[in-house]
Amino acid sequence: MEQKLEIDPYTANKIDEVLEKASVNNLELNHMFIDGSRFININGHPIFGYCRYYDFYNTIVKMSASEGVHFVEVGSFMGQSSAIMAYLIEKSGKNITFDCVDIFEISDFSDNEHEEYVKVFGGDMFTTFATNLKLAGLSQYINQAYKGKSTDVAQLYEDMSVDVVYLDASHKYEDVKDDILAWWSKIKINGYLAGDDFDQSDVRDAVLELFNDYKGNELGVYKKYGTWFVRKDDIHKT
Repeated sequence: MEQKLEIDPYTANKIDEVLEKASVNNLELNHMFIDGSRFININGHPIFGYCRYYDFYNTIVKMSASEGVHFVEVGSFMGQSSAIMAYLIEKSGKNITFDCVDIFEISDFSDNEHEEYVKVFGGDMFTTFATNLKLAGLSQYINQAYKGKSTDVAQLYEDMSVDVVYLDASHKYEDVKDDILAWWSKIKINGYLAGDDFDQSDVRDAVLELFNDYKGNELGVYKKYGTWFVRKDDIHKT
């Protein structure tokens, strides 16, 4: 029997307020808001999750061209971050192709709160993801949702075909390295490879090892709310 989601959509953290606060405040690097919630209200639907890179998503949508842009999110989980990106694309009016990638299964990174939330949607994570996007009225802004390993899905993309890839899948050192190596060739010149959890040692070590010849913040590793990103240039295109 499915459980009922006990959350008031009108008291959950509203996405516009979250984005406004992120733009003016130096928020702490954590997954929860001051009220202890992990819910963000997007178009009237509260979605549980761990996304803390909404400010980065907002920035890259604003700086993107109006046509021919392609984003890929690796680690879409139960749809909170995906819905935020979809919401930003809708609000921008830009023609941005947005794909989502995840194994969509309970994993070593799952916690009790996460598992209990999935039960509300019948116990299937992909159903949870799809339902959240549907209830937020944003399904049409997801071009493709791939269920599979990041490194396998990366092979479906042509080299230099994607503007931004955001990695928030496994946090293990070897997995992060594998994800970076799998997706780097897919990034266009002047595009970005980025990811969450730079404040975790395994992630930080993998990023710094593979991009140790980058210097400074503009072309290097940059952290804000746990996000790192690297801009691809002509020198470091392979």
